[in-house]
Amino acid sequence: MVLKIAKLLVYLKNASKINLITTTVNFNKSNIFILTLLYKEGLIQSFTVTLNKKQIVVILRYSYNKNPFKTLKTFTQVAFTFTLTYREICKLSTKKFVSIFSTDKGLRTGLNCKQQRLGGRLYLIC
Repeated sequence: MVLKIAKLLVYLKNASKINLITTTVNFNKSNIFILTLLYKEGLIQSFTVTLNKKQIVVILRYSYNKNPFKTLKTFTQVAFTFTLTYREICKLSTKKFVSIFSTDKGLRTGLNCKQQRLGGRLYLIC
């Protein structure tokens, strides 16, 4: 699952670097879940699933011609993991950055972890 998430984030980051409006990624459940989190946080405009081709078409969001994935940092390597407790997550700023954690209850954003008092493994900060 970690490699699938890392591959999705690399596709999105590379597409946003060259100012593409749409990009396609492979269809799987982890990609759909990450894309719904990114959609709720406002980093992508929309995505649609084409079941016959097994692909997901992602429409990227640019505000004032600025790249939303410019500050994307991924922490999905096996040897390089950050496991944070609830108190450490509370110290992170959620106003400037969006963070996604893997918790016992699935993938959650930093704000959801604070509301539900959860700790977890850090996947990305954007």
